[in-house]
Amino acid sequence: MKDISILIVENNRANKLKRLLESILKFAKPEAVEVLVLINGEGSESEALLKELIPLHANIRYFKSGNLNRGEARNLLIKMSEGKILYFLDDDALVNKDVFTLIGEKFRENSDISIIGGPNLNMPGSSLFQECQGFALASFFGTLWVSQRYKKSGEDRQVDESGLILCNLAAKKEIFSITNMRFPENLVSAEENLLLARLARLGYKAMYVPELEVFHERRATYREFFRQILTYGRGRAQIFKILPSYINPVNLLPMVFLFCLAAAPFIKSQAYWSALMFYPALDLVFSLKIACKKHDLRVFIILLFIFPTIHFAYALAFLTEILRINRKALM
Repeated sequence: MKDISILIVENNRANKLKRLLESILKFAKPEAVEVLVLINGEGSESEALLKELIPLHANIRYFKSGNLNRGEARNLLIKMSEGKILYFLDDDALVNKDVFTLIGEKFRENSDISIIGGPNLNMPGSSLFQECQGFALASFFGTLWVSQRYKKSGEDRQVDESGLILCNLAAKKEIFSITNMRFPENLVSAEENLLLARLARLGYKAMYVPELEVFHERRATYREFFRQILTYGRGRAQIFKILPSYINPVNLLPMVFLFCLAAAPFIKSQAYWSALMFYPALDLVFSLKIACKKHDLRVFIILLFIFPTIHFAYALAFLTEILRINRKALM
């Protein structure tokens, strides 16, 4: 049995998969770490890449499936894994140091911890637009407490699901055997958040480790970024319908503001309009603050649009999912 199983769902992105595997193989000890790749749907180039690597690296295995959703794909990898620790990575991520030894050390030092995760940082060589996505996601104004997922901050600490993300998440395999829990298979996103919330209710503890960082590629275009945030909002709404107590009331603020904005044409109160103007003022302040820190005026201009995109696309998708409106028009 291996110490760690690295579980990767591949989505027909052979070049990105190659980059990830090369970074893993640079640090992973083959006697301790196995790499499992699930080719989810079409992936002939990825399969060819894996066939080239396997004769040289016996600790790599791959499987093929139809177009499974995110939860189904990861549950299949869990079933195929042999490691004591399961480490989930996205195929567009990049490992920049020996995180595998670090994961083992953290679990040994913290025997009461069952799940460990860390931040996902901007990929080296990113475009300015991609970097600005990371800046916004790592800002408290942009994503509140979820922002810790996108930056190295503080010391090792226990967190709830808001501090962890599936592109950089390790868990003891035994918790899946003991609880018989798996990733939910009916969500469009945020499947790890529902699973982690359920595990927390059973007493399983999770820890954020700032040194356990990976690089993660941001979306290349505004359209792709907009769709990503829509997916986040839909996933959160689906969780809310399954487990209403999961949602923090603070997370509903974007929806409240959206309602207030929609009602604005029908309200003549000067105080009401003054309150609404507080949002663009915050957008200006936080965008300017980050731009000054980066010494780049272009960052200010891009963030002025990215922050509202995060808030309004999330709110729109959340409400649409709750109300069961046809979502094809949003995509």
